[in-house]
Amino acid sequence: MFDGFQSALVGRGGSSGHRSIRRAGGPQLRRLGTSTLLVATALSVSIVVTAPTSASASPRRSTIEAGPGGTFIPAPFPPARTPSRAPEFSPNIHDVVVASSNWSGYAQSAKTKGLFTAVTDTWKVPTVSTTPSGSQYASDWVGIGGYSDRTLVQAGTDSDNINGTAQYDAWTEILPAPSVNLPMTISPGDSITTVVRETSPGIWLMQVTDNTTSVTKSQTVSYASSGKSVEAIHEATSICSARCTVATLATTTNVTFDPGSYTSNLQPSYQPLLVPAIQKKKVTKKRVTTQYAKLDELVMVSKTDATIATPSSPDSDNDGFTVADGAVPPAPPSS
Repeated sequence: MFDGFQSALVGRGGSSGHRSIRRAGGPQLRRLGTSTLLVATALSVSIVVTAPTSASASPRRSTIEAGPGGTFIPAPFPPARTPSRAPEFSPNIHDVVVASSNWSGYAQSAKTKGLFTAVTDTWKVPTVSTTPSGSQYASDWVGIGGYSDRTLVQAGTDSDNINGTAQYDAWTEILPAPSVNLPMTISPGDSITTVVRETSPGIWLMQVTDNTTSVTKSQTVSYASSGKSVEAIHEATSICSARCTVATLATTTNVTFDPGSYTSNLQPSYQPLLVPAIQKKKVTKKRVTTQYAKLDELVMVSKTDATIATPSSPDSDNDGFTVADGAVPPAPPSS
């Protein structure tokens, strides 16, 4: 995605003559905190954290100057994509709104290695606008790991405008390996269900199902993900040639991720995606102490802090949200 950040990622390899598109191993973010500035060296991302004074406090929006330097050169064909990173949370309320130069959506993160074991979500492939000149790219995906480290296993769909022609596809990716396009026809409006799941220690299934056409394609790989985070993201793809830069986000219709869920080592049955996972539980005679993962809301911004894409608040059952272009948060899904 970005210079230092991209060094942690290797994105989708295109066929000959294509620049690669990659999804980043974590987003370039900054969280605005009360006093402490944290630097995520693995991603080469400056992060400032905002902590509400109480669990009921409203999340505070941060600002960020992020994004790769250099000039983006449109690829003649769609390349490979890049993703981003994770959360700050207390049960049922997200504490932090994070500004990212390439991701918009939600992500949970935890300190416990191998905590997250599966994620699934459903969305309708957004329709991409072909009016702007040049090429623009957008990816929608779910993944595990990579939010605050260099590991990420993910799968999703693309909605791209390639010099005035709409292109849609499905893919899987493990960083830093190139992404793999799945042999299936994807159309705007198709209902897509994507699963990333650890089927046995170190073995990951990445599966995309087009519910509209009843076609399922998957890839199973041996991979060492940290398992410390889980994400559902609408992303501005990174285009890589001699160096990687974040491409212009394609203009699309709103995309709704719903319903989404995850599993973890401590919660093997599926949980609503936007309810923080239990990462540690201690039971004594006097009390039960529970530590939760962090949940971040990710807002995509430009280098000048203009808001590019914004997620809605979680829906009423905490398993869905909608992402819209621009600075105005869309309404959450009805359920």
